[in-house]
Amino acid sequence: MFKKKNIIVFFLLAFLAFVVFKNSGSNYSTIVLSSSFIIISISVIKIFFNDYQPFSLNTIFYLFTLLFLGIAPALQFKKDIFFLGVNSKLDNDDFLHGNLVFIACIIVYEILYTIIYNAKFLYKRNQKKVLKKAEVFYNKKIILLISLLVLVFIFIYFSFNLEAIFNRKFLWYSKNDYSKPILSLVNVIRGLPLILFLFYKLNAKKNITLEVFLLFIVVICNFPIAIPRYKLAVIYFPIILIYLRPYINSNTFALSFITLFLSVFPYLHHFRYNNNIIPDRIVDFEMFTQKHFDTYQNSVNIMSNDIVTNGHQLLGTIFFFIPRNIWETKSMGSGHVLADKIEYEGFSNVAISYFAEGYINFGYLGILLFVLLLASINAFFDNYYWKVHTKKNYIEVIYLILIPFEFFILRGSLLASVANLIGFVVFIILSYYILKKTAKLES
Repeated sequence: MFKKKNIIVFFLLAFLAFVVFKNSGSNYSTIVLSSSFIIISISVIKIFFNDYQPFSLNTIFYLFTLLFLGIAPALQFKKDIFFLGVNSKLDNDDFLHGNLVFIACIIVYEILYTIIYNAKFLYKRNQKKVLKKAEVFYNKKIILLISLLVLVFIFIYFSFNLEAIFNRKFLWYSKNDYSKPILSLVNVIRGLPLILFLFYKLNAKKNITLEVFLLFIVVICNFPIAIPRYKLAVIYFPIILIYLRPYINSNTFALSFITLFLSVFPYLHHFRYNNNIIPDRIVDFEMFTQKHFDTYQNSVNIMSNDIVTNGHQLLGTIFFFIPRNIWETKSMGSGHVLADKIEYEGFSNVAISYFAEGYINFGYLGILLFVLLLASINAFFDNYYWKVHTKKNYIEVIYLILIPFEFFILRGSLLASVANLIGFVVFIILSYYILKKTAKLES
């Protein structure tokens, strides 16, 4: 088995080396492309030799570095592609500098993650918490009631307009008819049936009819072609994981994630502007050189233009819930800050990677602090989920939600993704408190 995996990784790296080093564009630099391939190689090895975690936040981290920090910038570099006007164009030194910074981030992340994940005191402390909750069964009636109330609320909010509920294109063009803060809250509330379903699967006595009905409510509240792509992953990925966990290993998880990312996500993007079911292309490998993968260049532009706000962006993220009409100097998204700096007048709600969010707050020290925070969070939750094997704790529900959320936090923007994540976490904790208070204890 080990030899077979070695062969697979060898041929995958050989293929990616051909893709990266093939002189097929208008720009070429062996040293720049070699530094990109280092990121690709580390990512592939960490993804496919992770035998002790079928899926994990750690794997998500390396999937992100593979796709967004390795493959995409290498192809964009060769084709001399840039996204935010001529002032955003990166030269060879910029690409090399960016690659070296991200390689350093990966090394620091890996060292701290390994130390924390293997910490024995973390395992012992978590194990005690699990034993206290081993005999709790949540009340199925409460789960069903709250889910139904959310379903009714969604229909009332959208005035029973089925197009608004089931069609993203309609809602996209009608977004000015809805208050943005309220609509953002409604989009988080739509995730509450998922949270309750996860608690049901983990902590309630099973009833197949009820289970199917709860799934039906989740789908109606979050119809696949009616919600943003990140939300689609947040809603449906945890369901896939909870059903397929016995059959998943690190290889199948990574390959399935990449396949879905390269096919399903471009397909669903099609519905933002179109109604026809069949798009022009189902799998679009050119996406690596399109604006979907602009986060690397935007991030390097943050560093090359030395944009540092001394924590102002972070304050805006932490206190995202304060309205702008109350806090007049509240920070804009980091993409807007970059666009202003380079005098770009087009669409400026662009992705800034998690690492560049660290830089825009506190410079290179900020990158280090953000990497240390990420490694600590990933190691704690991976440790808790895979070493403690709990099925009776709200942290497990948070973990399943974090798996898809982390990918979009890493891509950016931090302000929008963290605000949505905190909304989900708050609802998880509130749901846990209600279900715990109404739970039945059985020996």
